[in-house]
Amino acid sequence: MTAGNDQNNPYLSQQASVQSAPVVESSDEQRMIIADQDGERHLVGVVQEVVLLNPATGERRFIRSQYLIRSEDGRLMLNPGKEQIYNCSTCGRKGLTQFSIHFCVCQTVHCLNCIHELQDEQGNPLYFCKPCFRKERIRRFFRWLFSIRIEA
Repeated sequence: MTAGNDQNNPYLSQQASVQSAPVVESSDEQRMIIADQDGERHLVGVVQEVVLLNPATGERRFIRSQYLIRSEDGRLMLNPGKEQIYNCSTCGRKGLTQFSIHFCVCQTVHCLNCIHELQDEQGNPLYFCKPCFRKERIRRFFRWLFSIRIEA
């Protein structure tokens, strides 16, 4: 072959123009989304997998990225899809983790700003939402009132 034939041969001229930049062979993305009862959706995690192919060497490179979302209370959700996420029943704050909520005695979920704490007779904490807190304070007041003994 001569140098003149290289210029006329389309296969040899294309080989010179091939760039060695990696080409994405396949890409896969998994998103974890929470759908509220009102229809609102929240993205809580993304896992992305990409396979890069270098056409010059035939080398394949696998890249797996996991994007963590920070919850409303400032914590990273390390296991999105497996970790419980809560909404406050009083103020409506969304995306709360187990570390920033308490269950009321009526079993509703409330953030730490909306919950009230009282001690039981043994000194253990009990948590109350606003309506339950009012009822408990009135109940304790009347119990105290009727426990007063008037001595003559």
